Amino acid sequence: MVVELKHGPSRITINEDQGYTYGSADNIQSYVFEYLLNCSNRVDIISNCAIQVTDEFEEVVSCILLANGYWTHIHEHSVIVHDNSCIVAVGCCVASVSLPHLQLEWSKIVDDSKCEEIHTVANGKNLITRGSNRIACLTYRGKLIWEIKGGYEFFNGFCLHEKHLEIIDWDHNTCCLDLATGCKIK
Repeated sequence: MVVELKHGPSRITINEDQGYTYGSADNIQSYVFEYLLNCSNRVDIISNCAIQVTDEFEEVVSCILLANGYWTHIHEHSVIVHDNSCIVAVGCCVASVSLPHLQLEWSKIVDDSKCEEIHTVANGKNLITRGSNRIACLTYRGKLIWEIKGGYEFFNGFCLHEKHLEIIDWDHNTCCLDLATGCKIK
């Protein structure tokens, strides 16, 4: 899937480029910047997330974010634009690049396998990530506030409220967490 967003006069296009090989001269698409998020060689790369910034006429800059973990599936909840940053789920990581220049600001491993979703918290200061077996709360600068781990407990998703997070587990049981602390609410 492709996600297109506006940022001032620029259009941002985010998509998967699974055909891209790090360091290869044979890639169909080339990018101005290549960022290795959590791996040091091409054997480990599984998820490829491409970002292009265009003005009304042509591409201005592009980058590809490369990570291990399961393949990235780009969708409306895997990308957030916050101030002058584009925050994207890539494999088991979340990464932030500056807009419109696409300079890597930070990246953070937020799951053992795959980050499924990113959501903005109502306080405007934090974001929530949901992976295959972790839920994490981060600042927009990538600092971990809290995280909870558990097998496939988070598989059925969650509902984000103003002050708490409602998690629905594999057996359709509900658990509520305080957004500020990550602690269970009775």
